[in-house]
Amino acid sequence: MIGVKIRSLLLLSMLVLGAAGLFVIQVWKQNGYVTLAKNHRELKRQVKRLKSDIANIELRNKALKNFSRLEELGTERFGLVYPEVPVYVYPESHKTVKAESQWYSQLFTKK
Repeated sequence: MIGVKIRSLLLLSMLVLGAAGLFVIQVWKQNGYVTLAKNHRELKRQVKRLKSDIANIELRNKALKNFSRLEELGTERFGLVYPEVPVYVYPESHKTVKAESQWYSQLFTKK
């Protein structure tokens, strides 16, 4: 009789623990689903933001291919200006240095 009560008590406790375990597993799965759904929504938002960033960068890139836009950026943002006196750049050689010195000497000598 005692053995039957112990067995039935043990069986009943195993059933209760099994039901509680199934409940815990269900809650754990549902929590995992909620976490995954939240991460999915966050990643969707991030993808939308990144796509809009890419579109903005492509627009800026397209605008920078325009020479007038580059000129505008250079003057407004970086303070670049066109030189008032043209600056000639010659290759460095004796002939050009000699010709250049003759040109300067003709420029400043009175005739």
